[in-house]
Amino acid sequence: MNGALVHAQRARLAAHFSGLNASAFVIALQPDGTVLRANEAALELVGAAPDEVTGRPLATTAWGRHLPPGSAALQGAIERGRRGEAGTLTLPIKTAQAQRISVDFTLQPVPGDGGEPALLMLSGRDVPERHRAPPARDHGALLEAQPPARLPHVLVVDDDEALAQCLGRKLQRHFGEALTVEVCADAQAALARLHTRAFDIVVSDLDMPALDGITLLGHARALQPNALRILLLGASDMTRVLEAEHQVDVFRHLSKPWSTKQFQAHFQAALQQLAQCRDAAVLPARAGRPAPQPLMDAPIAA
Repeated sequence: MNGALVHAQRARLAAHFSGLNASAFVIALQPDGTVLRANEAALELVGAAPDEVTGRPLATTAWGRHLPPGSAALQGAIERGRRGEAGTLTLPIKTAQAQRISVDFTLQPVPGDGGEPALLMLSGRDVPERHRAPPARDHGALLEAQPPARLPHVLVVDDDEALAQCLGRKLQRHFGEALTVEVCADAQAALARLHTRAFDIVVSDLDMPALDGITLLGHARALQPNALRILLLGASDMTRVLEAEHQVDVFRHLSKPWSTKQFQAHFQAALQQLAQCRDAAVLPARAGRPAPQPLMDAPIAA
């Protein structure tokens, strides 16, 4: 690789590592799957030093060595990234504390000057509760040992900044400290945030410049598949509801104009869904029972 290409690659790496969520696990790969750089959180997770992973295929590092040999999931994710397609990947990992966990990563290709992917960025969410290894078999002891769950993070996106701020205030006022809310009045800025922070609920208006709501929620689904997606749309856009449900698997859609009661009901359902998924992952698994299937209520019409 000549000096100009090396300089361009370093500049891309610096741009994508600056301002990252410190708790996210981020690994930069060459298009062939070779590790270029990892952030401190990813290194600390497995107790590795930079020189132990840099320049090595991901499959041979502490993040990938517990995959089956020739893992089709890893090879497929890298191949899709090489074609410019975003995707997801779950890696079984043995932590520096010898705990076996699974981490959900999103894989996002970063185009170079010629348009072809120059980097593949892996960004891991916080370790989901369902993958935490229980410290004991006693049901009561397990309940006491569970760490408190973090507050759900909500992203609200609407190019009408006044409306977006209003929605954020309504959520914060009604639910108080039960969740944290971030507001974006620009779809591109929201997409950038989806690359750097994990969200549990993503709310997007449909009709926005640059990226419409279905496209943005499609990116959200690829980057953060466990996040619940809510679409806001006008009465004239109802023909696109089926499109949204088919393409991005929306949890709810809400038609304008809506009442505060309807808006709150959607979020109450979303929070209950998150809690149900958390309980289904923790309690039934401990008791040896199958986890219940998530419940999906019908969307509320305006």
